Amino acid sequence: MKSSFSLSVRRRRAWPDRRRLIPIILALAGCRAETVQHWPFPAVEAPDDRAVLSTLRERTRPPQNLYAELTMSFQSAEREGVFDAVVRYVRPGRLRMTGFRGLLLSTREVFDLVLDGERCELSLEDQDGGGGERRFSGSVSELGQVHPGFRAFSVLREGLFLPGTLPDGEARVERSPRELKVESRGPGGAGVTWRLDPLTLGIRSAEVLPAGSRAPIALRFTSYREVGGRYFPERFELSDAGAGVRIEGVLREIELDVPVKDLQPEEENGT
Repeated sequence: MKSSFSLSVRRRRAWPDRRRLIPIILALAGCRAETVQHWPFPAVEAPDDRAVLSTLRERTRPPQNLYAELTMSFQSAEREGVFDAVVRYVRPGRLRMTGFRGLLLSTREVFDLVLDGERCELSLEDQDGGGGERRFSGSVSELGQVHPGFRAFSVLREGLFLPGTLPDGEARVERSPRELKVESRGPGGAGVTWRLDPLTLGIRSAEVLPAGSRAPIALRFTSYREVGGRYFPERFELSDAGAGVRIEGVLREIELDVPVKDLQPEEENGT
């Protein structure tokens, strides 16, 4: 596959500038102590279904590219911990997420996940502490079978940082006195139900059902940040019962339409 966004994690590493990374100094309990929540969505008049869908599509226009830093807690049967994550996104549909664990004055890469269309690669630190790695290269659907802990990222893709994303195709609106629901397909093709606040049409939660799965992936968005007319989750919770995974995330920094070199590994930047 020819792409400026390389899939080869063997040859090129996504090492971010450590000065930009925020070291992990707080344990999970400390992350939960941050109780400030923001809901920057304005009230919206949406008298019909067409207006609801139009508002969602306008708010979730993917940026040309994106750079974000998060602190995330991860729990599964195989591993758990708190780590920093760097996300790089290039439209359309090319995404790289790299996790780092803080070690006093240095950092160590925990995983490197690259999605490009239906192809993906994953480099994953071994749990034995010997410095080894496990690597995967294949399709997005195969990733969910081999490494189920990462299927939520591959299924949601940009829908994780732009909740309410509606790819081309049909979407159905359901109304009730307390909430609105929009049923559609996520960026990865899985069935998704977005639950909206009726007054502002902000996304409060979602259920995503991957192909072949009986248990949906549940998400909750409790705080947002408005950047350039788009709304990005500042705090989210993700529970994937089928994969035995629970994730909590806090957005630290986000930049839109940054220079392309900031989204590329250092070899491609000529450094």
